[in-house]
Amino acid sequence: MMFPKTTAWQKKMDSGLDVIVHEDHAHPVVSLMIWVETGSMHELPSVGSGLSHFLEHMVFKGTKSFTGEELVNRVDELGGSWNAYTTYDRTVYYIDGPAASAQELLKILFELVYLPTLPADEFEPEREVIHREIAMGKDDPNSVSWESLMQTAYQKDTRRFPIIGYKDRFDAITHEEMVAYHETRYTFDNSFVVISGDVDATLLLNDLEQYAKLVPTRRLLEVAMPPEVELSAPIVASQEFAISSCKNTLMWNIPSMGHEDTVALEVLSSVIGGGNSSPLYQILRENKGLALNIYAWTWHPKGMGGMFAISSENIPKNSEGLNEALNQFIQEIDLSGMEAALNRAKKQAQVAQIGALTTVSGRAKDLGSNWFEARNLDLTKIYLEKISAISLEDLQRVADKYLKSTESVSFSLVPEGGAKEGAKVSQLKQAGIKPTLQYLSNGVPLVIGKDSKLPTMSFELVYKGGAGSQSEETEGIGSMHSILLGKGTQSKSASEFTSALEDLGA
Repeated sequence: MMFPKTTAWQKKMDSGLDVIVHEDHAHPVVSLMIWVETGSMHELPSVGSGLSHFLEHMVFKGTKSFTGEELVNRVDELGGSWNAYTTYDRTVYYIDGPAASAQELLKILFELVYLPTLPADEFEPEREVIHREIAMGKDDPNSVSWESLMQTAYQKDTRRFPIIGYKDRFDAITHEEMVAYHETRYTFDNSFVVISGDVDATLLLNDLEQYAKLVPTRRLLEVAMPPEVELSAPIVASQEFAISSCKNTLMWNIPSMGHEDTVALEVLSSVIGGGNSSPLYQILRENKGLALNIYAWTWHPKGMGGMFAISSENIPKNSEGLNEALNQFIQEIDLSGMEAALNRAKKQAQVAQIGALTTVSGRAKDLGSNWFEARNLDLTKIYLEKISAISLEDLQRVADKYLKSTESVSFSLVPEGGAKEGAKVSQLKQAGIKPTLQYLSNGVPLVIGKDSKLPTMSFELVYKGGAGSQSEETEGIGSMHSILLGKGTQSKSASEFTSALEDLGA
């Protein structure tokens, strides 16, 4: 199974903006993306404020040609689906839609990123929306566990700060600071455009050249990243939370993408802990019954040290036994005779990557990632070729080199009060939630669980339906119904409905 060489191509516009184009006329759809190479780790001197994420929210409040409400309405009218996300090192905006709408969708996306109005009167209301996001994150054990791990693992690296920011630092962000950050980080030489699908490339490139003339000249503000302090001894930390089981991560520092050991380390994580048939799962969960779940993973971002980690979940009474068994497993790793597991890991990697090419949006993401990581549109193909060449000897070498080092970081999220050994307490009870069942006047059952830890609410309406209730003639009607639910109600238009939700911080 060979990963195909891409037919996409790259052009640097007169403005200095790089554009990646992949023409595919098989289906009349298009996927458009703009990658801005800035994220939470670039917010100096306001590091830890969540400025990048806040800006991502604010650009949707209006552009040079559209108000915020007009943006929402026009994207819907054009049949588009749009969103954005912010990470430590990038902010990505994207719109998918019908090919017939490509020109106007590209204009909207371009203005969203490079020509937002950032209205001052929307600044404080949007801050309140993110306040609720921060509060919900504090109530999510997975979010708390990840942020705490990063704070434990890094002493100087700016990834130790949460992407969404600390509330006190977030509250100190000014509108002027946001405008300055946009002007100095959202530059043509710090971003690129990806166009994938049934497009007239010449037409869209000409449009981009004209749009670029509307953007004032901007100079990128380079940000120097502080070097991380090397570990000289293992770090062990824990934090209490309202959960009934322990969530643990044992990690080691590994090199960034591009290092000769990176590919072998990723394959190693799949071989020893990449599924229910892996040795970690079979030995520590199935045979010894010490873990409720356990798996290995790697993270190797561009230009920064990464992680090789083993994450697990267990009941409190098994914590000591699990730690001992895991450490023994690591010290005694022997990859000999694991050819079948290695071949399975290679196939899984190939299938996962090739599966991304089945849609125009998947191809756009693959191309964007390749350009972001290595400025090479065939990076995925090169990466899979390296995986196919990995041997058991390679895996044993990196296991001995990195995992048997005592310079590791161990973090656990544990039940509040240490939880009595062997106690079986549900997560709802541990969190002080007592669900009650009531019935509305029309007979619809209503389940209510009061949780006073945070001033937030969550609602969920479940109705019977899905593929099993559809005939061949009505196939897909359930998905269409779900989409149309958000397009307006008897008392509110689609834009009024959206605005009402956002005004409430929903």
